[in-house]
Amino acid sequence: KTGASVPQIRATGSARLDALRRPPSTRQRIALRVRLQGGDPRPLVLYLPTNFGCYGRALADQAGLPDVSYFELQQRILRLFADHPTVRLIYKTLNCSNALANPIPEFIRQEIPNGKAIDSPPASQLIWAVDAIILDHPLTALSEALLTAKRMVVYYARVNDPDLDPPEAVALLRRRALVAETPEEFACLVEELLQVGDFSELDSPDNEYLRAYCTHLDDGHSAERAAKAILSLRDSGAQKASRV
Repeated sequence: KTGASVPQIRATGSARLDALRRPPSTRQRIALRVRLQGGDPRPLVLYLPTNFGCYGRALADQAGLPDVSYFELQQRILRLFADHPTVRLIYKTLNCSNALANPIPEFIRQEIPNGKAIDSPPASQLIWAVDAIILDHPLTALSEALLTAKRMVVYYARVNDPDLDPPEAVALLRRRALVAETPEEFACLVEELLQVGDFSELDSPDNEYLRAYCTHLDDGHSAERAAKAILSLRDSGAQKASRV
């Protein structure tokens, strides 16, 4: 409408990520790790996928990976674990009510003897109990994993949209994790992670990507900022109404 105020976007951060930054207690983390290990002392590498698309749509269209390429990509990466029996794979399935069935758990049972697919607990708990993390997308689970100091490999498939895919995002993420932009590079980086076998936590992980796209000021006060922004809009609306 003529004279209407222009909408403004206000960065507040994520109250959920602020809460997740406070990890489970040491006792809880140890208990979960013991359960995941099942008496096996080998390092645990967590693979966090996205879903296989929705009914009537292409496999994994949410991450910009059409057709069956996402299934083939996962097969290629997971086979690397069979070549490195000194580590164990934990594949966290993503439960989505309208997603296509995930064929990867059966693939792991048949071809990856040092791998296991699990439905629970959620990724937000698993990230604290494993030794390294692999993601094949830059979606929600990435922001959760970045809260830790774990070594990470991330496949960042470009979607060619400057609004959804800022050109500076990959540059910032590379300061924190090993980042691949092609399937070939992704396979090489995962192979490097498994071959080197250094699963020690980072002393001072870079949080610039986290601040830029997830937590804003990274100070734990996202909910307060959001509340203040809402109240400011309410007060502004009340003042305009009083002048009418």
